Amino acid sequence: MRDLRARAEERLGADFDIREFHDVLLRDGAMPLSALEEKMLAWIEDEAAALAEGEGE
Repeated sequence: MRDLRARAEERLGADFDIREFHDVLLRDGAMPLSALEEKMLAWIEDEAAALAEGEGE
């Protein structure tokens, strides 16, 4: 969990929102840690891509 948060903070920088991170982390309930890691890494990349698209406007 700490590693996932650190990755999100590093990748998203000042746009990292701990409340949103926790919401996404808990949204789907219990799951294997490998699935949770995959889900959160995908979320981090989606958020980074959305931020990059917003910068181009």
